[in-house]
Amino acid sequence: MRITVKTSEPLRRFLPGDGNGKTAQLELAEGCTAAQVLAQLGLPEDQSLLVILNESALPKAQRAETILKDGDVLTFLPPLKGG
Repeated sequence: MRITVKTSEPLRRFLPGDGNGKTAQLELAEGCTAAQVLAQLGLPEDQSLLVILNESALPKAQRAETILKDGDVLTFLPPLKGG
């Protein structure tokens, strides 16, 4: 199956080299979870991230059990900082 992964500037170094900087396509095995994708990309487990699956926030407690589907869009963003 194929999903799209998106991020912002501070985290784009975690995307595969064929991405256009902020977006990449990933080929995954059926049954892959959001947590597995984050681990595959090398994101530190202790990093606080906003993870969005198809325009809905995905809480950290649900990432390991949320199975992705073909065509899903998984977005991960660093924490927002106020000023």
